[in-house]
Amino acid sequence: MWDLTTKKSYAGLQAFDLMREAACSVDPVADAYCFVEAVGNADPSSYYFYQLPLGLPLPKITNGACNSCTKSLMSMYAAALNSTNASSLSGLQATYAAAANELNTECGSTYAQTTTVATASSQGLPAVRLTSVGGAWGVMLGVGVLWTLMW
Repeated sequence: MWDLTTKKSYAGLQAFDLMREAACSVDPVADAYCFVEAVGNADPSSYYFYQLPLGLPLPKITNGACNSCTKSLMSMYAAALNSTNASSLSGLQATYAAAANELNTECGSTYAQTTTVATASSQGLPAVRLTSVGGAWGVMLGVGVLWTLMW
């Protein structure tokens, strides 16, 4: 039986490579890390997309999420979901479609690629459902690890 802590750890380990890649992506316009821009922005809409691989559902967003970094991030996620490693991304599988639909509603109908994603439970993987508080701690831990790896 998987307890909540084990599920969070499992989702974090599954998403580590993808989250590291996402955290290191650079905004060519601002010549800065997209993740740093998202965290530093007064509108947290862009930041929420970095939590999708952990299985955290997207809260209400604004058109502040309609930027080149979010578009690039969603393209990265879509590619990961279409890769051979997709079955190990249960958190992203559970959250991507709703996030893409929300972005397309807010930013335009073709902003994010919509795709049909098999659910983790249909593939025999443990279902992952995280709370926002627990997920926030997981994200902060992940950011700390990524920060350490980058330096």
